[in-house]
Amino acid sequence: MKSQKHTLRDYILVQLNQYTYSKNQLEEWEKFGLSARKLEQSAKGSRPGDPTAAQALSHLEPDERIRRIRGWVNAIEQAYEFFLLENQTKAKLMEMLYGLDGKPAHLCTQYNREEISQQLNIGNSTLYNWRHDIVTMVLMNAVEEGLLTPQSRKTKRH
Repeated sequence: MKSQKHTLRDYILVQLNQYTYSKNQLEEWEKFGLSARKLEQSAKGSRPGDPTAAQALSHLEPDERIRRIRGWVNAIEQAYEFFLLENQTKAKLMEMLYGLDGKPAHLCTQYNREEISQQLNIGNSTLYNWRHDIVTMVLMNAVEEGLLTPQSRKTKRH
């Protein structure tokens, strides 16, 4: 049986492919108030309010999973905004591959890659290079969001 080695690139591609789902999930949580801040955090520098209300609101504080999803959505959207300013065709590629235009992400089969290349008037090698640029930009933003650290893959020494 062949073992699969998952790379950091694969992990980022999963996050990109799940962008639309993650974004929708965050919007649902927003509807239910799961992004509420603790009462003490709402007014910096002021005295804490009602301790009972603060305790009740602390239960609505998003857990680590919600914070991570929000961080990935932010990292992806920041990359998209960068490409909108720097290279709109690359931003369009990001929309088409990962659903940043609100549409479901394309499954990147050979047919879709060829179709995307034709629509954007770019070659296959450019498509792959730009996809690499997108993954790299999301990686850098994920590091800035605190989702990944250079030390996150320490090896154990015996």
